Order: sequence, then C-alpha cells, then structure tokens
Amino acid sequence: MKSLKILFVVLLMVISSSLVLADIRDEHYLYRVNSDNTLTIVGRIAADTSTEVVIPEMVEGMYVTNIGKGVLPARLTKVTLPKSLLILDEISLRGLAITEIFLPKSIKFIDKTAFAGCEKLHTIIIESGSKIEFNGNPFIRLYALKNVVDENGKVCGNEDVYFHNNTVLAARAHIVDVAVESEYKKRLSTAEVERILKDHKEYNLPTTTRMWSEHIVIPENINGEEVKAIGSNAFYGVYDTKQIIIPETVENIGEGAFNYCRDLLEIKVPSKIKTIAPYFCATSRKLTKVTLPEGVTTISEFAFAGCDALNDIVLPKTVQIIGESAFENCISLKSITIPEGVTTIGDNAFSGCGSLESIVIPSTVEHLGSNIFAGCTKLKKVSDEKGNLLGNSDFIVRNETLLHYSGDSINVIIPEEIDNTKITKIFHGAFYGNKEIKSVEIPDSIVAIGDEAFAYCTNLESIKLSSNLTVLPTGLFGECINLTDVTIPKGVTTIGILCFAGCKNLGKIVIPSTATKMASNSFNHIFTNHHLSKQAVLKFVIYTTKDSVADKYAKAYKIQVSYLDE
Repeated sequence: MKSLKILFVVLLMVISSSLVLADIRDEHYLYRVNSDNTLTIVGRIAADTSTEVVIPEMVEGMYVTNIGKGVLPARLTKVTLPKSLLILDEISLRGLAITEIFLPKSIKFIDKTAFAGCEKLHTIIIESGSKIEFNGNPFIRLYALKNVVDENGKVCGNEDVYFHNNTVLAARAHIVDVAVESEYKKRLSTAEVERILKDHKEYNLPTTTRMWSEHIVIPENINGEEVKAIGSNAFYGVYDTKQIIIPETVENIGEGAFNYCRDLLEIKVPSKIKTIAPYFCATSRKLTKVTLPEGVTTISEFAFAGCDALNDIVLPKTVQIIGESAFENCISLKSITIPEGVTTIGDNAFSGCGSLESIVIPSTVEHLGSNIFAGCTKLKKVSDEKGNLLGNSDFIVRNETLLHYSGDSINVIIPEEIDNTKITKIFHGAFYGNKEIKSVEIPDSIVAIGDEAFAYCTNLESIKLSSNLTVLPTGLFGECINLTDVTIPKGVTTIGILCFAGCKNLGKIVIPSTATKMASNSFNHIFTNHHLSKQAVLKFVIYTTKDSVADKYAKAYKIQVSYLDE
C-alpha cells in the first residue's frame, strides 16, 4: 500500500511538471530554450505579485525573443519589453492593465491578437527604424487607443489612419467625450448620446465613444514612405466613414480590409490589385458602388457577401475565378454578367441574392459550385455570352444539368428535355430553400442528383423519383418538414448522409433491397438520442424486404418495419 502511495506521488509530480515545460527560471518567469539557443517565456512564478515588470534581455547568457500565449498576468500595469524581443505572438499581452507600451525595433512580427483585451491601452510607441510585420489589425478592439507614435511623439500615420512599414494598419479612431462639445460629437444622434450617458450613470462606463472620419483619403505617401498595402482588417468595424479613397500606389489589400464597414457607400479598387481578398467588403451593408479595375483575376471567398445595398457590379474581363460565397446574400443585386474567361464559380457564389433576375454564364466556366443560386427566388433568365437562353424561365439548364428551378408552380413536373437538350442531372441545391413547391415529379431521364437539391423545401409533401437513380446524396431532403411519403425506386444502392435529416413528419418510406449502403444518420433528427421519439415511433414505418440492409437498419434503431414481397 505504501509503495502505491509513493508511485501516486511520483506520478503527480511528473504530471505537474509537464504542465509547463520550462528549462530555466528567474524570480518572475519560466523559460523554454529554443532550438537556436534563445528563450521563450512559457510561465510565471506563482508567488510573484508584481504589477510592474521589466522583462530581461538575457537570462543565463541567452536572449529572450518570445513571450508565450497568455503568460503575463492581467494585473500588470506596466511592462518593459526587452530589446531582444523578436515576436509578440497570439494573445501574448492579453488582458493586461497597461496604458502604454513601447515596442522595440528588434520586433519582427506582431500577431493581430497580441493586445487582445488591453482595455486601458491608450498609447503604443513604435521605435524608429522598426520593420514590424503585422498579420492583421492589432488595434480592432482597443477602445481606449488614442495614439500610435514613435519615441519622439510623432504619429505613425496621419489623422485618419495608422501606418507602418508601407502598410495602412488601421483606421484611426477619434475618442469623443459626449460631455464635451466637438466636431465629431455633432454627428452623434441624441439617442446615442443619451445611451452613453445612461451607461455612464448606471454602470460607471466612460462618457467616451470612438468615431472615424466621414471621408478618408489615403495619400500616396505618409511620413515620407510610399503607401503600398492595406493590411488585413484595417478598416474592420469602422462606422461613420462613407467613402475611402485608395491611392494608385497600393499593390496589395489584405483579407477583410473593409469588412463590416457599416456606413461605407462606395469604394474604388486601385489598378495594381490582382486579387480581391477574402471578406474584402463583406457585410458592409450600405455599400452601393464598387469599381474593380481590369487586371483583377480572382474574387475570393465571401468578398462581397452580405453587402445588402449592392445592386449592380461590373466584373472586369480579366476575372477568372469567383470564389465561394463571393456575392452571397447580396439581397439587392439584380443582374450580373460573368465575363468570358471565368473558369470557376465557387459554392454558394450567388445564394441568397433574392433580387437577382438575370445572370450571364459564359461557356468558359468549367466548374460550378454547389448551391450557387439557392434562394434566388426571382431569377428568371440565365444566358451564355452569346445571349442564348440556358433552359427557359422555369428551368435553368446547362450541359444537360438542371441548375435551378425558378418557376411559380407549386406542383413541379421536370421535363425530360428543353429545346432538344436532354436533362440528365439535377444540380446541387437546384431547389434549395424553395418554400412554395408542394410536389415534384422527376423524369426517368435523370440519372444523378446533387447534394441538398431539395433541402429546406419546407412545404414539399411528395416526391416522385426517377427509376434510373443509383444514389440519394447527402442532405437531399434535409429539413423537408412536411414530406410524408417517399418511395425509393429499385436500383438505388446508396442513401447518403443526412438524406432525410429533419423530415419530422415522414411517416412512410419504401426502401428497395438494392439499397446496400445506408448512412447511420440518414434519418437524423427524426431520432432522439439515436432512437425514435415516442411520437415518431407511432407513425414512421420502413417498407422493405426481409433481411435487407434497410430491415437491419430499422431493427437497429427500433423502427417499425413492414415487409414487401420480393
């Protein structure tokens, strides 16, 4: 028994010491020796209660170059960083009570989350001669930040932006005290002022708020340096600003640079930009005008997603790729011409564009992503670059594939062919989210159906499937809550993942013996904790042949079975 206790104590010591793998320690911190014989701070001494700390440049002859995630305690009101420091990594200064920080020019990289939660930080001093690389906007949620300056007090930027190493890092917020008259205060509504004063009185919050310039003109040069780039998320979450003018010197604009600019009305992209970055202007809901230059080849994922007011955009002839969800939920967009040369249109590229009436898809497009027109309830005309209609006003067809149903009938009969073009496939999400249709008949010319083709058709009650299908794909009837009766034809071998997920009123399904592959969650959400709810047990019946895969499936999940003749 005594030996077991000793073993337990030894194991406990091993586990405790492994929580922080430290090679060296001093009175404040634990350090790990890096492969290049430099040090990273990886922990702190529990007994240390200091509120101010000077991090040493060197410990036991080795330079301190990095600070680990969340190592410094939140109580710190002053931190002096060593001139040996190379990196401020993720959340390395998280939540500190500091009001000012000096960044030595030794630093080569600062993560966008390095200052996360430093709510009192109002001044950042960047040493002259620094060439810091930022992987995003590190100032987004620094609500008290007033100045980013060098050691002489010179602003790193100008009145409108913070700038470093040829890159616009962030829009410069102006801290406005609503209890004091100012030019910016005049732009606040009475309701906003009252809210701030109320919060001050009830919760002892500051009477200040952040505001930005209405019109921001980024010059070609700032403090003698050419402006070559706009960093990732540089203007994220900026409000008040209606126009941002970007100089022609800019060669790169980072991901999400203008994401969620709630008051931005227009933007013109400079001519040297070749790629519109992911989330470029996403959710800038008042944006009405975008000018893209010739030379742009890629519009990346979610670039303009959620731009509610954008009703028109001209794509340059040089565009080759339109990324996933690039224009998703642009609810005011009425028409768009995709230029010749585009080869790829990503998943959900135009899904949720409820006002979209017409679109041109050129013959150069080789890849169409899934659900590209999901929720495009007004789309009636899709043509190629020569003006040839793809299908008709009810059924949009390209390369023998039904891309989208745009008709008004609630009882849909899909034709075998349109204008001598046979229809052999139904595209991913072709009927996705259609809340009007009640019944669909699929002709025997159809040999394949894409994922989620009828998902979220919440009023769909009945479906007649083609006898030439072999696979019912992923999510085919997901959330079709009014679907009550389905007969799967002989020849179908596979029932995919979440095929009938959420079909809570499905009472009868006929599954042939040819169905030898059934995903365990094909009927997910009909189940409660992998078993049928009492209500579902009473009404849900699988009709199949004895000893078939469907029979075994039903028994495994305690589903009622009614046997069919062979």
